[in-house]
Amino acid sequence: SVVESRTRVLQISRDNRLLHSTKEMLALAVSGMENMFCSFMDADEKLRSMQIASDLFVFLADSLFKGPKSRRLAASKTDGVIFYRLSSFFVLSLGLESLRASILSIKFVSSSIRFIMMAAGLASFDCHIPITESEGGEYWNSALSHCLFWLSCNMVQLSQDYLGTSYDALVADVESSPRSFLFCLEHIADKKFGDTSSIGAKQMLAKLELFAGT
Repeated sequence: SVVESRTRVLQISRDNRLLHSTKEMLALAVSGMENMFCSFMDADEKLRSMQIASDLFVFLADSLFKGPKSRRLAASKTDGVIFYRLSSFFVLSLGLESLRASILSIKFVSSSIRFIMMAAGLASFDCHIPITESEGGEYWNSALSHCLFWLSCNMVQLSQDYLGTSYDALVADVESSPRSFLFCLEHIADKKFGDTSSIGAKQMLAKLELFAGT
């Protein structure tokens, strides 16, 4: 598929112009998958498209989070657009158990947590991505809202059973310091990014507190 072949280009190329054009093409390809998803894909195609998109999300999020700070400082509107397209696509899996199970992995959930921490707007965090309206801030913030919504909807005991671990443990593995993810959620819940992100962050805080008490 176009997404798979272009993802491979991202993984091996060091040419900035090629990387930029590849990300633009990927954003369009993911948008196309989203448009075709409900009416033109059968069950197998839906499953495969979700898996391909989740692999791309993991690569992009982990490359930014684990890479040098200069890479996060250089994150552009194009990066925001592709995260927005991917996160919007993942929302389509909600309510469809077979699709949710296809992308609900330790790797994907961990990458989602990393993205939330990067896009939370906390400049004091080393993983922070500086987001401005002129550099596609609306796309980054929408992607953050989608990630919070998708992850909060999946924070149920059944998902922990499927993952074979707890969300508390996954968060602890990602955090650079104890409670840093909770601090991010509290920051977002303070309505910094508007009602949608705030609601998702509050839901996640409540669920993490519930899990910690069981």
